[in-house]
Amino acid sequence: MMETTRKYTIGDAELVAEILEGEVLQLDEVGTTHVHGQGGGGSVSNGSGHMSDVRISSHTSWETKVWVNHNGKEVQWGFPGSLAFRPGHKIAICEVSDGKERLTCFVKNTTTDAEWVMPGVHGDIFKTFDINKGSRGWFFLILAVLSFLAFLLNLITAFQVPAFVIPFIGLIVCTLFSYLSLFERRRKIVEEITNMINDIKKIMPST
Repeated sequence: MMETTRKYTIGDAELVAEILEGEVLQLDEVGTTHVHGQGGGGSVSNGSGHMSDVRISSHTSWETKVWVNHNGKEVQWGFPGSLAFRPGHKIAICEVSDGKERLTCFVKNTTTDAEWVMPGVHGDIFKTFDINKGSRGWFFLILAVLSFLAFLLNLITAFQVPAFVIPFIGLIVCTLFSYLSLFERRRKIVEEITNMINDIKKIMPST
């Protein structure tokens, strides 16, 4: 079985995507039931009062665990959710790594061609890897702020705006530029992750 690697730049991180293949030997689906309750509060005094109804809700989260033959060795892979495998199926996974942490982002059943992007993969990549240091955006942010301050100085000269107003205006503008810069940077990183996932889909093995 051939393993494929490809490098991606996501934000400030250099990630390596590695495709691993194996044959399913054993499949287990593990369900965990989560029960939540609320209500039941109230008060009673001298034989009268009110008690609210108790409301119980529950949901079950599933995890698929498979033993696979990977390069002649038995290893176990685990994925969130209930995935359609059975013994004998050939499957492939894509793990991304920064050299310290690893994260499974894509799974494919190459026997049936069914494929799954792992749920919450965008958020997991943000949490797992140091991709949002923000160093690239500060240069442009400083240039924008300096340009605006120069505009304010011209405004003072032309319209005789009181000098004490400038710090307040500068603070508001710097805060606004900071939020816009961070928002735009996050949007670009999300786009980079999406492009990486789409590229991984193309290089995954087929039947």
